[in-house]
Amino acid sequence: MSAASRCLMVGLQGSGKTSYLAALWHVVEAQELPASLSIPALQPDREYLNRIRDRWLSFQEVGRTPLAADHPISLVLRDSKSGDLVDLSLPDVSGESFRLQWAMRRATLAYAERTRFATGMLLFLHSSVRRSDMPWNIQGSDEAASVEGLRTSGAQEFRSATVMNEKPRQWSAELAPTQVQVVDILQFANHLYEGEAPLRIAVVISAWDLIKVRLSPSAWLERRLPLLSQFLRGNERIMPFRVFGVSALGGDLKADLPKLQAEPLPTQRIQVIDDALAISHDLTRPLRFVLHLDL
Repeated sequence: MSAASRCLMVGLQGSGKTSYLAALWHVVEAQELPASLSIPALQPDREYLNRIRDRWLSFQEVGRTPLAADHPISLVLRDSKSGDLVDLSLPDVSGESFRLQWAMRRATLAYAERTRFATGMLLFLHSSVRRSDMPWNIQGSDEAASVEGLRTSGAQEFRSATVMNEKPRQWSAELAPTQVQVVDILQFANHLYEGEAPLRIAVVISAWDLIKVRLSPSAWLERRLPLLSQFLRGNERIMPFRVFGVSALGGDLKADLPKLQAEPLPTQRIQVIDDALAISHDLTRPLRFVLHLDL
């Protein structure tokens, strides 16, 4: 068995961490389809995982992790390529704690300890990240949105409300764009990290089924969150990264429910898209990258 691996799950509230974890547990435990990581034996630490997986299977919102809750999950996984066992710690931490980390400039001792000796990080971003993060230009924001393939019928209304009519508000940390907060969280992690190997980051863009244009995950990141994309590319030597588009639910639980219910294998609801636009149902691929198992 390999030495214990610690994988951070990082993301603001509603970024999809718990939904990913629920679907991941089903993939490795049920083994309905081949996956690069699997469960070799019954796991002792599965009560919380079973609870969120049951909600995922029954087409319910998995829910969010309360601020006071901290679920330190430990798993033993088998690498399907080498046959080696991987001892993994994968805590599910409230997204609210990361917002407070940004706003209050403090982290919990438990988070600091996990980050100090982490093996890698899963960084979660929701595909519907708020429009204040979009790179509107001065003369033609409609054109910018069209180039991105991300324009919606409400874009004009949004621009008018924020640029023309809305009165200036006093700045607070909570008003900072998502990408600013996430870059700060990454800088915080890099400051705390004491490992010898570079800290690998798998960027997981959740609810990828909402993206209706043919676009690679890295292109989405560069166009939608350019500051974060530039930060990652500028620090790739110390923070190697890879970007994945992930749909853990498979679609909208209201609009797409009949289609989702008609799928005989729940694992086939899952979609994982890489920059080659290859589609897979293997939700362990981001995890495999951060654990250095793709070498």
